[in-house]
Amino acid sequence: MPMNQTQSAKLRAFIRQKRRARREQARTARRAVRDVKRGSSLELALRGVTHPSYEPIGFWFSPARHGLSLEQCRLATALLRRRDRDNPIRGTSKQSQFRRALRVAGIVSAVRNGRVGNARWARSMVATKGGNAMRDHALHHLRAVSP
Repeated sequence: MPMNQTQSAKLRAFIRQKRRARREQARTARRAVRDVKRGSSLELALRGVTHPSYEPIGFWFSPARHGLSLEQCRLATALLRRRDRDNPIRGTSKQSQFRRALRVAGIVSAVRNGRVGNARWARSMVATKGGNAMRDHALHHLRAVSP
């Protein structure tokens, strides 16, 4: 179905706004590199050398909206993309929107609380689940194995 004139105008305005923001980011990064003579714009952003209205483009997560650092935003975006690639949520129903919101909230929670890549936390969860499963379903086996 083709777009009408209003939709086309809104789309052009949206694209123009995104391009302007990207150019502003690039300008800010170039100025910071010139001043600091350092590495990438992400490193500069992590060091706090950014424009006040800096918003990562192409990220699902942002420091202002989700309370994450830029490095955490990059990690969360990678996790969300991988999860959507492996198991996409299709549709536009309320249930689909709710499931997407739950997925995003779970990723933000895991990244914020340091559970991503934390083998110690993962082992503790496996042990808890296994211990409860054995307690609930094979208590006779636990009694036979225990000293």
